[in-house]
Amino acid sequence: MVVHPDTSDKQFRQFHTVKSQKNDAIDFDYLIAVMQRQWRLVAVWMVIGMVLCIGYLVNATPLYTSTIRILYDQSQSRAVDELTSVSSVFEDQSEFESQMELIKSQRIASKVAEQHNLQLNDDFLREGQSALVAVISSAKKIFDISQWFNDKGLSEAELADRRKSAIDVLTDNVSVSRIKRTYILELAYTSESSTRAQHIASAFAQAYLTDQLDSKYDATRRASEWLQVRIEDLKQQSLAADLAVQRFKAENDLFDTGSGQNIAEAQLTGANAQLIAAKGEIARRKAEFDRLDLAIKSSQITAAVEASLDSQIVSDLRLKFLDVAKLHSQFLQKLGDKHIRVINLHKEMSEYQKLMFDELRRIRDGAKSKYEIALENEKTLRANLQNIVGQTADANKTQAQLRELEREAKTYKSLLENFLQKYQEAIQQQSFPVNDARIIQDANFPDAPSSPRKFMSLAISMILGAMLGSGIGAFREFRDRFFRTADQVREDLGLEFLGLAPKLELQAIGAHFVTKVQEGNPKAIRHTNGMSNYVRNQPFSSFAEALRGAKVAADITLEGHHAKVIAVVSSLPGEGKSTISSNLAQLLAMQGAPTLLIDGDMRNPGQTRAVARQADIGLVDILMGERSLDEALLYDTDIPLHMLPSVVKTRISHTSDLLASHAMQKLLMAVRQQYAYIVIDLPPIAPVVDVKAFAMQVDAFVYVVEWGKTSRSLVKTVMAETPQVREKCLGVILNKTEMDQMKLYQSYGSSDYYYSQYSSYYQEDGAYVRKASDQGESDRV
Repeated sequence: MVVHPDTSDKQFRQFHTVKSQKNDAIDFDYLIAVMQRQWRLVAVWMVIGMVLCIGYLVNATPLYTSTIRILYDQSQSRAVDELTSVSSVFEDQSEFESQMELIKSQRIASKVAEQHNLQLNDDFLREGQSALVAVISSAKKIFDISQWFNDKGLSEAELADRRKSAIDVLTDNVSVSRIKRTYILELAYTSESSTRAQHIASAFAQAYLTDQLDSKYDATRRASEWLQVRIEDLKQQSLAADLAVQRFKAENDLFDTGSGQNIAEAQLTGANAQLIAAKGEIARRKAEFDRLDLAIKSSQITAAVEASLDSQIVSDLRLKFLDVAKLHSQFLQKLGDKHIRVINLHKEMSEYQKLMFDELRRIRDGAKSKYEIALENEKTLRANLQNIVGQTADANKTQAQLRELEREAKTYKSLLENFLQKYQEAIQQQSFPVNDARIIQDANFPDAPSSPRKFMSLAISMILGAMLGSGIGAFREFRDRFFRTADQVREDLGLEFLGLAPKLELQAIGAHFVTKVQEGNPKAIRHTNGMSNYVRNQPFSSFAEALRGAKVAADITLEGHHAKVIAVVSSLPGEGKSTISSNLAQLLAMQGAPTLLIDGDMRNPGQTRAVARQADIGLVDILMGERSLDEALLYDTDIPLHMLPSVVKTRISHTSDLLASHAMQKLLMAVRQQYAYIVIDLPPIAPVVDVKAFAMQVDAFVYVVEWGKTSRSLVKTVMAETPQVREKCLGVILNKTEMDQMKLYQSYGSSDYYYSQYSSYYQEDGAYVRKASDQGESDRV
């Protein structure tokens, strides 16, 4: 066994712990690598956004904006306010916003349209229309036959529609804003014509100022007229009320005393005051009694103390209770609730509590007595008041009538004085036609279009394109869940990384790429393509170096083994495990070690099709006992390499049983005596169970993963489902690697980051190039 199970699980957990810790922080190396991989996509989308923006800018109609500024002059308003009480100074933001909405209202827009006859200007009415709407409108005019013979001009309905359209265009293109926290408003109007924008902006400001003056004059005029009529009515009503008071006094002989009251009224006033004081005393005594009674019923120390703050006895008892409670808490923590000292302290606390509540009950009884005395006093005062009321009933009735007449006369007099004052203010306000607002900056003539803003539009379009490209790139990165670097192998699988095997494609197969065999020797290994013996033709390549990494791992891990049984596996078909196993076996044999290559994939013997098409005896025949090992072995004429092919004449459904059979164990025991290395090309793990059945007879596994194609989650799932493979796994070889793309996945400090520095140690023949390959062709059915 290569690695102890406990040790392997511990290392696997440690790798994932390190990975989770890395994920907690921002990995700037990873972000830089992502930008290196996706910058072309981002650049393409930026160019697309820029091209679309240029197309928009070429076809967009330029718009011109003219601005004019209006100031609310507080000094003029203050001069008028000194003469009148009407203030027109804006004091908060809401009033400013109201004025801004007024400027943009249809009322002001209607005045502007009428002043410049904009309802008759077709060019103005077409502003803001899309090209499609403009074409449809023109077509309607052309095909409207009634317009051809109409000499009367536009009808009232058509003029109304045009006026409404003109008002809509004006309100859509005007805007008003406040300049910071000043009293200045900036009015802006946008039009397709620079001259029209300037004229309409000025017209809006003038219409607004005129509307302010008109509205102020109309308001004061209407107020003056109404006040004048109302003053005449009030004069007559006030005079009639005064005469009624004098007549009532003469008829009832009513005269005022020095204090303004008669004797009966003075007695009644005094009795009322005493009764009110008695009611207050009752409320106070009852509140005191209720507070004490509630504190006693609650049986809580805090409530008792609050209810008797004026009692010195209760305060002293509370202090003693708190001292004992403090000692009780200290001893309870140290000695526990069963100790005699704690029990005595608890009893002492209860005694103090009882004394406090006894004192509180005594105070409550006293408060109750005072409450009852207050009730009796209030009863007496109420009876006295009833007597006085009976005596003064007749006098009060006459006095009440007099007071009612006096109040009415006084009310009419106050109203008359108030209305006279308002009338004078309205007359003054009407005689001062001063406007609160004035223009401080005339409408400017726009020399350059305000829209579209070319540079800003280009910048925004490029930014949006970059954002879209970044989003697509991020999605591609999210979907890229394959193995590409050594760090990913170590972090996700917790296994050693043996090396990168580059993608290879044979462009021109020459004689020097094919193993020399005798045409008439059926027992010779025949390499029908340059992939199966690539390591022999390119011994200094990076491909060969990856296989040497696997050999070194096997020699270190399996030190002491007389013969080393190494199985080459993958998760899926087509990942290149047959090519790796064939070249690994040749690499071992090239160093002088007797090596046996076994094609253990009896369902899809790709290894046999690649190097032993002529074989008619294979592994199945030996396991079935029909032929001997010597009859089935093939030989390499140049190196000590033998091969046991897998010749399948009919499909076999129980291949896992054959691999796990006693005959297979006996065969391995026999070949262990003859060879130093036994390399077995097994089926992929995910589709069939052959590897699981055969794993106990293998010393070590070499796991082949296709670079950029095999899912990480799949490999992790396979590893989790076959722990016997993970425990014996020497490491992982990333096969079919796009070496020219590896620089896009490099991160600072990783082994791949320095590939360009040590790639000079590798030598590749020109007949083999790193590009899309059929390297796994021999693995496919």
